[in-house]
Amino acid sequence: MPDMIKDGKGTGNLAEVDSDGRLHTHARITDEATSISQTDEELYSWTTNHDVGADEYVLCIRNNNQTKHLCIETIRCANDAATSFSIGFGTWATVGGGAEVVGANANSDSGNKAQATCHITATNFTPDTVPLLQSIAGANTERTFRPEGKIVLGYNDVLYIKTSAASTSNCSAVIWGFFMELE
Repeated sequence: MPDMIKDGKGTGNLAEVDSDGRLHTHARITDEATSISQTDEELYSWTTNHDVGADEYVLCIRNNNQTKHLCIETIRCANDAATSFSIGFGTWATVGGGAEVVGANANSDSGNKAQATCHITATNFTPDTVPLLQSIAGANTERTFRPEGKIVLGYNDVLYIKTSAASTSNCSAVIWGFFMELE
């Protein structure tokens, strides 16, 4: 008969060790963003749909949290005109631009607000020399960027999404990210 290991927390959960010394468990796998959303209620999305001019910043976001990093997990972009999207870092001399985009908490009942500033058509922004990511997209074609690991923004760090082509009716972008303390 196999031995059973109790979890030690009084929940009654057990793990089985078979006669070959192998541990058998029943486990659930949850990705980090979902876990952060459930436990810390700190998963947000910043979304825009608007007309843009050629060579324009679709979204710029700056981490305002002094103790937690903003970990960007997914970025999605689409334009109704064929375009080249670029994503990278830069500096914002005076944070501002077009309409402010407020981060929507994935756990809407939490009451937590995103500690980040995000604007469409950013002004007074200077991109770093080389973009982090680039992709060409046909008209009405969505591009999804899921970098290996995450794009991490420390306090006051800035990330931008830029398009090379003017939209005639719609350019959209979504940034998904969560806040967490990193060592």
